[in-house]
Amino acid sequence: MKHITQTIIAALGLAVAGSAFARYDDDEMRTRVRDSFFDHARVISVDRIVEAENQPVSREEWGKEPRDVYHPGQTYRREFQETAPGPDNDTAVRTEVVDHGGYYSRRYENRCETRTEYAPGLQRTIAYDVVFRYNGQDYHERMDHDPGARVRVHVDNGYVEVAE
Repeated sequence: MKHITQTIIAALGLAVAGSAFARYDDDEMRTRVRDSFFDHARVISVDRIVEAENQPVSREEWGKEPRDVYHPGQTYRREFQETAPGPDNDTAVRTEVVDHGGYYSRRYENRCETRTEYAPGLQRTIAYDVVFRYNGQDYHERMDHDPGARVRVHVDNGYVEVAE
């Protein structure tokens, strides 16, 4: 009986030791939960998506601007007393408004105007278009970072998506 127990323990020990020292490749290691598991896929291409940032450029423009100035003329009243001919000798007051017309003069004033224009500046990366291959099929994904040579994927009932 002692010999059978030792044989069983030795067989179990070899089975456990064999599975403990088994070598797994990262691309083939999968954690299966029902029909859902994680795996790695090879990245085929990565294209940067860039956005040009327009830089504001302000500059001052100096110039002379014409100004027309009106100088009013003189306006005054004249009053006349007139005596009407006749037996009553009535006196009447007549008022005239005299206007000597005004005139315009032109002078030039310095003027400064600030103009802002937008010039193309630096280009900023906003995303990456990634093409990766899993089980012989190519998939496209837009990512916010460069994934490198491999990308971790989640496979769920045949549907493949990037697992960030």
